[in-house]
Amino acid sequence: MKKQASSIKFTWLKRNILFTFLLVTLVSLKGFSQLPTVAAGYNIRVHATGGILAGQNLYGITADRTNGNVYVAASTQPPQWYISNFNLYKILPSGTVSLIGNYNISQPEIIQLTCGPDGKIYMLDANTVKIMTIDPGTGLSAVYGNAPNSGRHDLNFDPNGNLIIGFESMFSFYKIQAGTNALYLGNVTASVPNGNHGDAFGIQPNGNYIVYVDCGGQNNYSINTTGHANGANYTSLAWTGTSNLLTNPFYGSACGYSNGCIDPVTGDVYSNISNFGNGNSRIVFTSAIGGASSLFVTNAGDGLVPGLGITDMVFGKSTVGGCTNSLFFTDRYQNKVYEVYQTCVVPPTVACPSNITTSNDPGVCGANVTYPNATATGNPTPTVTYSNASESFFPVGTTTVTVSASDGIGNTATCAFTVTVTGGADTDNDGIPNVCDPDDDNDGILDEDDCAPLVASAPIVVTAVASNNATGAVAPQAMIFSGPGQNVTFVGQGLGPKLTGGRTNIYSNINTNAYGGLWWTFTPIENPRHSSQGPTGQMVFSNYDPATRIITFTSTANMIWQSVNHTENIATRLRMQLQPYTGTHTGPIATGLPFVTAGSISLGSLSANYPLIDIKAL
Repeated sequence: MKKQASSIKFTWLKRNILFTFLLVTLVSLKGFSQLPTVAAGYNIRVHATGGILAGQNLYGITADRTNGNVYVAASTQPPQWYISNFNLYKILPSGTVSLIGNYNISQPEIIQLTCGPDGKIYMLDANTVKIMTIDPGTGLSAVYGNAPNSGRHDLNFDPNGNLIIGFESMFSFYKIQAGTNALYLGNVTASVPNGNHGDAFGIQPNGNYIVYVDCGGQNNYSINTTGHANGANYTSLAWTGTSNLLTNPFYGSACGYSNGCIDPVTGDVYSNISNFGNGNSRIVFTSAIGGASSLFVTNAGDGLVPGLGITDMVFGKSTVGGCTNSLFFTDRYQNKVYEVYQTCVVPPTVACPSNITTSNDPGVCGANVTYPNATATGNPTPTVTYSNASESFFPVGTTTVTVSASDGIGNTATCAFTVTVTGGADTDNDGIPNVCDPDDDNDGILDEDDCAPLVASAPIVVTAVASNNATGAVAPQAMIFSGPGQNVTFVGQGLGPKLTGGRTNIYSNINTNAYGGLWWTFTPIENPRHSSQGPTGQMVFSNYDPATRIITFTSTANMIWQSVNHTENIATRLRMQLQPYTGTHTGPIATGLPFVTAGSISLGSLSANYPLIDIKAL
């Protein structure tokens, strides 16, 4: 299984001469710096470059998928059979780079690292044939266990937390044990397609080993580990790819040291050939279940085919909010660490605010209600809509507000909450609050007709006409209604001849459009017993009969009336009523509108255009 070191080193020297020639020939292209091309649906960004990485050859990479840190092994030594020492750098998710330490740990061509469940970094020291650990927090290194071999290799943790190592050709595998020798797991006896072999391997989430095909091979392949017993042979393959793109003409005759990584969630395979530490310009994708391979990254490094650039790769925690892990890779030619990430679709979710209960706005059958915004998540960021907007009007009762969150690509989530507006008192207990009930006393008469003239908060001025059938002009007198239960000042007939036996008539019709749209007439039920004019008397509200809609006013004191030829003081009381008017009007008789004339009511002695009413809410 193990190749002789001299033969391997000679082969390495012969092939590397070609890469040295390429480096010299392509030095004028060093300015090539465009971003590599990635597969459709993916994005790429520079995660770290320059600074303390400047001048370093980036040979290895691993990642802690818990804290998001990426670790890069680099050296000023050019690509060679054994790299005798390296610097280990920590790259935070923010892209900040710091030096962990320098280590005299030797590895061939590239530096294979893996991050363990304990957060430490594990690697093989080819000089001592020991497995070493480095604590990224302290920078301290320590011996973990014995390795069975040195040379080209790869090491990974399996789903059970065991550290597994394999060496070039990837036919034998070992479990590294702390403080002791490695445990032999078995040898691959399954028929490998086309005589392929690899220099590195990965482990899928199901525990199968993936061998990344080396130069001249056609297929990556999966070694079935299901039910495997330690020390037994691996007798079957889980799958093989059908066409691998890591073959000629991409690398010519200078090709060696396959490498790759596994998506820890999907088990998909990403691989390349590191070309003795010089890197290349491509990464190849193979599905977790095998099948045809495809190009995943192109135009890396110097952008040529064959090219120089990518040396190592690993999956780590995305730094840009992707919903999957990101693929990080080192580009030795560009001195950059790249992150390939996927902007994935996360179906929207939406959480509604709590149900709301509030009282109605004063005098209104409802309320304008403000509620908190719903909380929506998803990728793309969803747009949130409400069936009833915040700060809009909600009627008394319970309204269900439906909230929708849509991402614009057909995915929608909904939730709902209720807004309950209470309405206060309910006089007739019919379940409808007074503020919303058009007949809150359930008397069959609309509230606006019940007492609309009495609910005015401002006085109403009514012009009335008093007459004792005398000839000549009769001047209108004022009555002031200042509200229910308030005094009404009634002014008797104005100047004019006084006829014995006559009676005093008071005419007025009140337009209460502003108080429910009713028309009223004002006539006396009882008249003074003497046909004489009297001074002012006081009238106050007595009662309102909802059945007839008649409002009654009575005088609070005796009224003094004079005789025609001599003074005669006679005490009398007066009762007056406002009652619905059923006559025909030509229109409202507010200021500036057509009049209801005296002749059209009852007092022929007044001119036809005499205004009998003038109502105005002050």
